[in-house]
This record gives sequence, structure tokens and C-alpha cells, in this order.
Amino acid sequence: MRGNLVSKGNVDIQDEAVIGGSVHAEGSVRLGEKVAIGLSVVAEGDVELYENSEVKKNILTHGVIKVLRCPKLDFPSTVEDIG
Repeated sequence: MRGNLVSKGNVDIQDEAVIGGSVHAEGSVRLGEKVAIGLSVVAEGDVELYENSEVKKNILTHGVIKVLRCPKLDFPSTVEDIG
């Protein structure tokens, strides 16, 4: 999406989304995995994002910023490990 995203409530941006401008919410902002924000995130509430997401400029909030780790998947090393 080009431009800015402005909301009077909470914003939940799903995985692998791209916002070319800023995100401004009167509520909280949650960024899924691999989200790219071209400018800043401004939130009256909390901001939650995954470590593999990117905000090019600033994150401004009246709440807290929580950075989530990406889930690590353990794949079986052999066919016998599958069970």
C-alpha cells in the first residue's frame, strides 16, 4: 500500500504487508511477521512487532513497545524422527 494508514482505533497489520508511508493509530498497533513500514509508526496505545519486521524511521507511542521473536520450527532430521 502506498501512502499512510490512519485509524481512530487499533491497527493489526498482517504478515508480509508493506505500507509505503506512516501508520498512525489512536489505539494500539500490531505488526505481523516480515512487515515493512516506509516511514514511522505513531500509536496512542502499545506497539507490538516481530523482530523480522522493519520500521524505517521512528516508533512513537504512549504505551510500550514489545518486540516478539519469530517462532523457531524444529523439523525432524530423519524419516524415523517423524514417527
